[in-house]
Amino acid sequence: MEPCRDLPCLPGHEVETVITEARDGKYNLLVVGVVGHPNVFGRVTGSTTQNLSRLSPCSVLIVK
Repeated sequence: MEPCRDLPCLPGHEVETVITEARDGKYNLLVVGVVGHPNVFGRVTGSTTQNLSRLSPCSVLIVK
């Protein structure tokens, strides 16, 4: 599978950058991958995924 080469690479903190892009771009949905470690503190999702789902201005689909 060929990687997407037309996507921008934006500098900054990952959560702040994605939330700003979602807000400014008026997106309807964010699709976020998760690499869960269920044995670490009983968490299934990481802090980045949790923060994105909590702060996002639009719906968030979390996929495993």
